Amino acid sequence: MRLNDQARAVLRGAGVTQAEWARAQGYAAGRWGGDACGCPDDRCIGYHHEDYEECGCLRSLLADYTRERLYQADERHTADLLGQAQQALTDATDACLLWADDVSRQAERRLGGVGCGEVLDFCGEVQKLRDLAAALAGRFQQFAGDHARSGSAA
Repeated sequence: MRLNDQARAVLRGAGVTQAEWARAQGYAAGRWGGDACGCPDDRCIGYHHEDYEECGCLRSLLADYTRERLYQADERHTADLLGQAQQALTDATDACLLWADDVSRQAERRLGGVGCGEVLDFCGEVQKLRDLAAALAGRFQQFAGDHARSGSAA
């Protein structure tokens, strides 16, 4: 069965191709198998409405489909942003830890046994940086987990 002119116009107005609509309604090959009015029920014309009337099913199903499509696009965008944020945090954490290790080694090498108290104070600061990096990574993981749970509940 082919989609009639009215159904094609409604789909076109929503920015949905005929093949996309067919796949969304379970026709994997992208060939329409429902009624000509755009309803997946192949008995729609004559049962839900007359041939000369617009199919109310199409607009309702299309609204659900476009809402779901926008939701999925938003979820992909959010997941991309979370991935980028996680990579930036990982890079910053790695750089911070490398810097702390390098400065710690330089301080030990330069001061040797002299000024051990200063080295220990500095090493305490380095440890604070390491702890901060670990805390930030933990907070991000918690945020990402909370987001994933709230997204799956929506």
